[in-house]
Amino acid sequence: MILSIFPYDVIRLAHMKGALIYFFYAMIIQITVSKIELKSPSIPKFLPIIGLIVVMNYLLFVSFEMAEIISESFRILACFFEWMGYFP
Repeated sequence: MILSIFPYDVIRLAHMKGALIYFFYAMIIQITVSKIELKSPSIPKFLPIIGLIVVMNYLLFVSFEMAEIISESFRILACFFEWMGYFP
């Protein structure tokens, strides 16, 4: 909700705080679900692997987003990994 209330191009700091909250908890949930899926014998093993790929995308996004402070050239990579979290 915070992300939609504060657009990136209008109030960047509030948007980034909302993004940090979202991605942090999304990673916790995804890791928890992947662990449960790995323990279940009836679920194919590729599903938790896909979940962990999403977590890696989020980690790369956060890393490049923080690196954007150092150099603006990391912005494209951050945007790429942010959206790549949807495809798996």
